[in-house]
Amino acid sequence: MEERLTYTTPSIGYAGEKELQLVTRTTVASAEGYMIRLLQLGVMEGALGEMEISPILKPLLEAMHHLLAGGEVEIKLHTTGNVLLVQELERRLEEVVHDFNVVNQQSNHPILPRT
Repeated sequence: MEERLTYTTPSIGYAGEKELQLVTRTTVASAEGYMIRLLQLGVMEGALGEMEISPILKPLLEAMHHLLAGGEVEIKLHTTGNVLLVQELERRLEEVVHDFNVVNQQSNHPILPRT
């Protein structure tokens, strides 16, 4: 975690780009499935071309950004969600991490480079 506490300017061709560019990234099917499932569940709202992050998720994402920037956060779960859906999402995320690790161990071209 200590490595992430210092700020470095994003490398060229990343977040600093001024022009909109489409990119193609190789990924594992489980990651694609996880992202699609999150979208189905409402991570993004609105019509195509006018989508925004769900307002109920914005504080959670802001907290994550502060945590990644060296801050401290506290999260309190007030009401549990549908247990089967929570288990599905946790299983999907575990599968994504597992698949990324397997591919990165077997490949000369890693999916997620080491930071």
